[in-house]
Formats: sequence, structure tokens, C-alpha cells
Amino acid sequence: MTATNISRRRAILRTTAAISSVGAFSGLRVRTAHAVAPRATDQAPCFYRFNHGKFQATIVSDGPLRLGDPSAGFLGASREEVAKMLADNFLSTTNFTLEQNVLVLNTGDKMVLFDTGMGSSTIFGPSTGKLLSTLKAAGIDPKDIDAGGGDACPS
Repeated sequence: MTATNISRRRAILRTTAAISSVGAFSGLRVRTAHAVAPRATDQAPCFYRFNHGKFQATIVSDGPLRLGDPSAGFLGASREEVAKMLADNFLSTTNFTLEQNVLVLNTGDKMVLFDTGMGSSTIFGPSTGKLLSTLKAAGIDPKDIDAGGGDACPS
């Protein structure tokens, strides 16, 4: 993996975390804690863990959302300009894909889900709705989530 890919990945993760947290507090629901998950150290392609101070953050994938022709999503740019921009950043020039990611924060006392995911719904195609399976792959039991927003949270 090159330095460009690593810095791009960090930028994507930071942006995703920031975007996820903006709307998450409007639907925040607090529940009685079931159990706090211990800090984990493993990594896999469908999730990424990192520490932030005393907290452990895990970004889990909800699956890629494939939107098709990328030139339709970039207003004011020609098809050629869009293709060059995507190719220069190692992205597909024929199928624009958004990675849907969800932040899970382990504070040591609470497990908080910042939900932007689809849960298990595949309404936007078969590649979406991976939240519950990637939570499981990351070793996070939805029953251990104490606070979060959206329909994917356990009730």
C-alpha cells in the first residue's frame, strides 16, 4: 500500500466519522447497558479500528452503494474531466461507488453506534445492508450497544 493510499484512507475515515456524527445526535436513544465489549486489536477488510485518547473507534462497512455512471453526479464537469479525476485517484470511471461506513465508539463504559447504515436492508441493492454482519465480524454484538440513532439499533 502506498503513502497516497494510506493518506487517502485516513482522509476518508476522518470524513466519514465526521459526517456520521453530525446527524447521529438528532436521533440519539439511550438504553440500559448490557455489557461493555473489551478493546479489540484485530483488523479485517470490512472494519477498521483505531484508538482516540481513551476511546476505541471501529469503523464498520455497511457495504458499497453502487450509483452507476459517475459523470451524472458531477455537475459542471465534462465526462472526460470526471473520468480523469476518478482515474487519477484510482477509482472506477464506469461505476461511481460510495462506501457506507458506520462508527462504533467504545468509551470503556458505553458502546455508541453512530448510525448511517442500512442495518440488514438491501433496498439499494445486494451490496448494501451489511451492518449487522460486519458488526459481528468486528466482534461487536448489537445487544452491547448502549446508545445510537436510527433503525439499525437494537430495541
